[in-house]
Amino acid sequence: MDAYVVHSVGRYDIAGKRLFECGEKYYFENLGIRNVIAGYKPQDKARRPENVVYNHLLFSGYEIKIGALATEVIDLVIF
Repeated sequence: MDAYVVHSVGRYDIAGKRLFECGEKYYFENLGIRNVIAGYKPQDKARRPENVVYNHLLFSGYEIKIGALATEVIDLVIF
């Protein structure tokens, strides 16, 4: 069993069906730790639910990537 504070999620090219070498996104295991490290910012209200959804999907056994399609970014791509 591994323990993580921060999860790195790779960026996946949906059209080319390949993983990019750069452009990862990071999700915290615990939002309280995130607030201590990054500071609590009320303007980050969209990132908190995204982080909670990521954690739920991860613990439910899904493989998760961040999507890219042309110039658009897709927050969560679930396999």
